[in-house]
Amino acid sequence: MPAVSELDLARELTARLPADADACVVARPRLLAADVREDFGAISQADAWLWQPGPGWLAYAHAVWTHDGKHSWLTLLSFDGEQAAARVWLSQHVGLELDWAAPAAVSCADEPCPTRAAFLDAHTLELSRGATLRASAALQHGSPCARLLREQASAFEVSFRREEPLFNDAASDVPLQSGAWAVATATGVLVQRQELMADSAAAERALDRDACSELWGSGSAALDVVCERSRRAMLVLSVARMRWDDLHMRRNDAQRHALAQQYAAALERMQPDTAVDWSNLEAAWQELSVRRALLAASTADRRPMALELLRATQKALALHPDEPRLQRLNAELERIGQPSTTRTPKEQTVGNAP
Repeated sequence: MPAVSELDLARELTARLPADADACVVARPRLLAADVREDFGAISQADAWLWQPGPGWLAYAHAVWTHDGKHSWLTLLSFDGEQAAARVWLSQHVGLELDWAAPAAVSCADEPCPTRAAFLDAHTLELSRGATLRASAALQHGSPCARLLREQASAFEVSFRREEPLFNDAASDVPLQSGAWAVATATGVLVQRQELMADSAAAERALDRDACSELWGSGSAALDVVCERSRRAMLVLSVARMRWDDLHMRRNDAQRHALAQQYAAALERMQPDTAVDWSNLEAAWQELSVRRALLAASTADRRPMALELLRATQKALALHPDEPRLQRLNAELERIGQPSTTRTPKEQTVGNAP
């Protein structure tokens, strides 16, 4: 890939965003050390998967907008890896069914709209849903995120949001629009947000509210976060200082909570052996997938559960010996089910479903 700064790449992507977007966010993941990116992902305005280890994401730009009652969004990514690797990674991590053959859309009458994916060049990727061709018509005007990126060139993430006109009345304490930017420090992250209120009275009332709770949710109360607010006429400036250690703790708590929810959901779906038609391949695979999700979400010793799942898998494999999914699952479970003294914790972790 040609030697172009990540700031220039971010600017190029941002220039493609529509000027009338309701919200936008631009990020440069590599301005953060690799070991803290996922910690920031929990409070990022960008997609959480952007901060996970991936195929060399250099810059990211995203916008959402509404036209004629239809919602559209556009995501642009610059990366330094191979297209094939990027495509595989996205299919496994973004949580969307991507359509690599769909043309750019002027409108989207179908519901649900397809999520279009396309490489614009060797190192630029576009994901979109809705009337994306309309976005290109507004390129020459520049998006609010382009202005923020110019003003906050050291920020690794900038974002902008404008509220719907319905809420923009003089009595409302909802900001008419807001912009935020995040800068890395030696010990954590400094996040600043500027809000334009309806009038000076609304701005004054904003100073009396809990800045930490409003910006980051009630969960931030348990963290050592310093939040301050000040105002200038109708503008309210909020500043939050967070330590990486606290963000890491918050991410671990969120992961444990998600695992507990996954475990409870899988446990509720699991059926006894006698209720499963093991001769029906798809019925057998569905039940094994549920039990596999239960194993993946377990925080206890996984070996006994893996052995139980192995026995069920072998029961299905005896009836469907040529099924590759069962063969792969059987091989994986045999490795996990070996005595724990010969395995490392990483090797005992169940990965994505085959």
